[in-house]
Amino acid sequence: MPRYASICAIAKDEDPYIVEWAEYHLSIGFEHIHVYDNGSARPVRDILREYMDAGLVTVVDFPVEVEQQPAAYADCLAAYGAGTEWMAFIVHR
Repeated sequence: MPRYASICAIAKDEDPYIVEWAEYHLSIGFEHIHVYDNGSARPVRDILREYMDAGLVTVVDFPVEVEQQPAAYADCLAAYGAGTEWMAFIVHR
């Protein structure tokens, strides 16, 4: 079933914040979150397992070394873009 609003983000070693971040975005109406894990010491899938099991989060292992954000977001759009009406890309500068 297509979603109305999803998020795509890339993360690395965000253990202290990622659960709160996911909870916040789900609470304001995003239906699904795609997190690209860029080689975190503690894998994001271990931290967000409960949300993955509930079908709210997809974690993609993405240990790319060069220009991680553009590569992850291009992959996310290609893989999941057709399944959502709107997709937000969270960018950290």
